[in-house]
Amino acid sequence: MSDLLALIRRGIRLPPAGWTLAAMLALYVLAGLFGRDPWKGEDAIHIGTAWHMLHFGEWLSPDLAGRAFHEPPLYYWSAALTGAIFGSWLPMHEALRLASGIWVALALMGLYYAG
Repeated sequence: MSDLLALIRRGIRLPPAGWTLAAMLALYVLAGLFGRDPWKGEDAIHIGTAWHMLHFGEWLSPDLAGRAFHEPPLYYWSAALTGAIFGSWLPMHEALRLASGIWVALALMGLYYAG
């Protein structure tokens, strides 16, 4: 555990080519998150479920169109949280979709620290 904390304190040190790759990955992820309507079927399902949690306060069990949605709720909690935080600055579907970008960034940082 102390090794992980030491790595985090040290920060991310990448060579110039690594920073170029990180910038390209960030642009790729951000381009898919913003500036488009929810056009895929999965977008509508995930955004609708997180929106329902946010507006009706049913946080324990994901719900879609009045029926139980049998998927783990962690992603929907994070999407509802980003919707609550950024919903006044962004369109709601983009604010809810921002959770995907945060999870991708966490996964990439985990890969970096895993070596």
